[in-house]
Amino acid sequence: MSVCRAWLWAGLLGLLMPLISAQAQPVATMAAQSGPELKASFIRYLLDFIEWPSGAPGRTICVHGSNTVTGALSVLLETDGYPQPVAMATPTSSQSQDQLEQCDALLWVRGSLDAAAEIPLMPGLLTVSDADGFIERGGMIELERRPDRVGLVLNERQLKRAGFVVSSKVLALPQVTVR
Repeated sequence: MSVCRAWLWAGLLGLLMPLISAQAQPVATMAAQSGPELKASFIRYLLDFIEWPSGAPGRTICVHGSNTVTGALSVLLETDGYPQPVAMATPTSSQSQDQLEQCDALLWVRGSLDAAAEIPLMPGLLTVSDADGFIERGGMIELERRPDRVGLVLNERQLKRAGFVVSSKVLALPQVTVR
């Protein structure tokens, strides 16, 4: 393992373990974070532990809808030197298909996923949401806010169909559910 990867892994573990472990005592900086900030942290750092079909790291996050999670994500991405999230109209519309091809990840915020919406399945496009039932609708990763942590629900079938590989380190975390 390269030194860079070792530091990255250590940083992610330091960030995620207080969030997902019921037994862990939250560090002072994490204890002050709100639900939206925790979700934004999960989204940002999860990008480092997913292998994209192209082999290149995922960096461009497109967002459908707006809420406090997208605001917190914008701040975090700016701090880490990532591109700002790209706001999108309904991602299934024909004018959005060209824009979707520029995205590595698509975040559907809670409240923007209406009953008629179809979640796009494209090679190299990771779909993430904090909306209840996102996995059942065909999404890839659902963020579940639990009383004392954030959990991840992964749709293994959809992730594989789109060519993604999730790190075994993420899969081994106690609050990750694979369906």
